[in-house]
Amino acid sequence: MLYTKTDIMNYYNNSKFRNGVGLEKKCNVNEAISRYKNYVSNKINIIDELKIVLDMGNGSACLMDSFYQELNCNPLVINGSQDGMFPGRGSAPTEKSLQEASKYVISHNADYGVGFDADADRGLIIDDLGRIVTPEKVAIIISERRYKSGDTIIAGLDCSMILEKELEPFGIKVKRERVGDVFIANRVKDSGAVLGVEPSAHFFLPEFQYSDDPFAMSLVLGEIISQGEKLSVLADAIPDYPYKQITILLSEDPAGVMLRLKDALAAMEPNTMDGLKVTTDSYSVLIRPSNTEPILRLSIETTASDMAELEERYVGLIRRAMKA
Repeated sequence: MLYTKTDIMNYYNNSKFRNGVGLEKKCNVNEAISRYKNYVSNKINIIDELKIVLDMGNGSACLMDSFYQELNCNPLVINGSQDGMFPGRGSAPTEKSLQEASKYVISHNADYGVGFDADADRGLIIDDLGRIVTPEKVAIIISERRYKSGDTIIAGLDCSMILEKELEPFGIKVKRERVGDVFIANRVKDSGAVLGVEPSAHFFLPEFQYSDDPFAMSLVLGEIISQGEKLSVLADAIPDYPYKQITILLSEDPAGVMLRLKDALAAMEPNTMDGLKVTTDSYSVLIRPSNTEPILRLSIETTASDMAELEERYVGLIRRAMKA
């Protein structure tokens, strides 16, 4: 059952909490990591030792360097002491916050790097030239070399359309799911998909486990790199499409605006799974209301040089829906 924010607030305000008895079970962390390492080692074959920069972000990933070391990797750790204040570069891995890690990859001639978030369920990849590799490109690189025609991957509705452009010619099916890692995880499990991905760097590889797992993802990528090709070369073989996200402040209930936009876009048959998404051969547009703020986010991606025209068209459409 799916609970809305209103449902949850009603439970809270009316003190309708369930009672239960919990059980605390203590576990040796290093033993758990070792057990998972042994499990993963049967599924990964890194041919030549790789030098990997691991930006642990002072979070939950800080104990995982041994995991890599015992799987034919030479881990170079930064921000490796656990600290809930996240003094190194903050809790979230972004292109800006991973600048130190990017420089470290270059200065130490590393094969690639990984920047983890605070609870270590996301991992952003850095190539050998110190550049962030988008999660969509990572998914393409892995899918083309690890999976086969007829396989399915699940992608968030806000993922780049590069996934379909690159993978469908290989016979790999791309199916979209609403934004949110829990929705991707459930869809991967229920559909028998081989991979799930979100642009926020959540990766799901069910051959290892159904939870988001940046460690398995980064080692699968390492196996591919260890076969002799640089990650930068693999990433550059995949085109980049111009992308822009625009935030529009609302002064009314977003539900009404979205209904008017749905009517205005009816002829284009938008995907209504999560907001409104219009996809053509040359561009895609996603309009989604925020769950926490009175704003709409307009995301535009195009294969052509018409970004300004698309921005003007769709911002105008939203403004007219707001005025209505």
